[in-house]
Amino acid sequence: MLARFLIITSLLFTLSGKAEIFHFTLVKGFIVTEARIEGKNVRLILDTGAPGLVLNQRYYTGEDMPKSEDPCLSCNGINGYFTCKNYAVKEWTWLGINHKRTGAIVSDLSFLESYLGQEIHALVGLSNLNGAYATIDFDNKSIDVQQQSSASFSGPFSRYQYVNHIPVIICKINGQKKVLGLDSGSEGNLLFESISAGLVSETHPVKVVDAGNNENLRHRVTMQLEVSGADISNTEEFLVALSGDDTYQNPLLDGILGQDFLSRFKIIIQPGKQKILLIPRLEEPTLAEVVMP
Repeated sequence: MLARFLIITSLLFTLSGKAEIFHFTLVKGFIVTEARIEGKNVRLILDTGAPGLVLNQRYYTGEDMPKSEDPCLSCNGINGYFTCKNYAVKEWTWLGINHKRTGAIVSDLSFLESYLGQEIHALVGLSNLNGAYATIDFDNKSIDVQQQSSASFSGPFSRYQYVNHIPVIICKINGQKKVLGLDSGSEGNLLFESISAGLVSETHPVKVVDAGNNENLRHRVTMQLEVSGADISNTEEFLVALSGDDTYQNPLLDGILGQDFLSRFKIIIQPGKQKILLIPRLEEPTLAEVVMP
């Protein structure tokens, strides 16, 4: 069991102006929202680790693809590289924000639909919330969106940066400094470095799947996590590779904090200014299997 966080009673923050509230559904821990893409009502997953807008090739192939479609691209996922394509979205609306002429990529998200048991038309990342504050409230299952120009917050916000498209924060794992991405599209926490098989002799392997339908095996290990600049220190379960197994390599990114971690907070985030505030919730959900969009 993961230890519960203490309630922070001294936290103060203020909000001025009017926010629009949009409700979402939680499907096996994934944040499923409604959107409208090119005149069609669709389901999108808010995936903070996604590179902008990622369309499901099941719905954006054939006649729906523009004639100027680019050749196949090589996209990088948690388990390696996979094929994707470019797509030009003429117009779409999500969380009250209208977008025109948006560049997107198309990939195979069939594994995600099969796992969740419903149609998923796309993934959407934080870059599509630039210029706004967003409050992700798991208790009320809502996302409050307010334009940056009309919002005013005060509180212990932390700064984050981007490694490629993934928002990252500085942490310590078992006392060692690590750069970890915040990925709401991952059910579990991952550490990319491999460890000795002797540390995981009593655990069971877990299958990890990414947006390219690539699969790999990891093992669960409990470690101590501290988040720099925030009053967060707790034991967390991380999925790791055994020594000798192939692992995801990125010299700027050591691992990922997924739904196991993020869903225990009310999250206020301003992508345009790379600021985030994590407010511990009263209760923690229980998550199990691991899927990585």
